[in-house]
Amino acid sequence: MRILLVEDDHSLGQAVLGYLKSKQFSVDWAENLQQAGAFLATVHYAAVLLDLNLPDGEGLSLLPAIHS
Repeated sequence: MRILLVEDDHSLGQAVLGYLKSKQFSVDWAENLQQAGAFLATVHYAAVLLDLNLPDGEGLSLLPAIHS
């Protein structure tokens, strides 16, 4: 299963990334909306773990890109 992690807090992102990888998930980590949008444009994800407050905007604004 491939997961997109969208999290700007480096410590939290590292912890979540490490946990998911220990459970054998393939994980891409984006630290802002721009990076997340680029990942979503090229890769199909089974799940997205989305932070709501990102440095370049509100995480919820990414939902239309996830839905398509």
